[in-house]
Amino acid sequence: MESDSVTIQPVEDLIEVLSINMEEETIEKIRGVLFIQILVDQRGRSCLLSAENSTNIATEKLFLKELIDQNLFWQWPDEKTAVVIGMNFRENAVQFLRMGINAEKGFHPLNGE
Repeated sequence: MESDSVTIQPVEDLIEVLSINMEEETIEKIRGVLFIQILVDQRGRSCLLSAENSTNIATEKLFLKELIDQNLFWQWPDEKTAVVIGMNFRENAVQFLRMGINAEKGFHPLNGE
């Protein structure tokens, strides 16, 4: 899991991947906070491990597992890496935050996104 800094980057912008692959009605209506944890293998493939959904759209209607696993690719890391991403969906914007965890800081925002 990322600890003190962002160690890998997606090939495409995550927000763009979501907007291209989500239903238009969902994009227009979604509000709230969504945290996702993704395991990235050594070939840059995503596997959605978990999601904490505090948005106004039910998790099953977001189709996150299929959307992330099939459409989000990363630069090839040296080893499998867990990435935690928080998104705050507002009326006309999405605030995006990468999170890390370590013994000193606990769960915290990462620099270098």
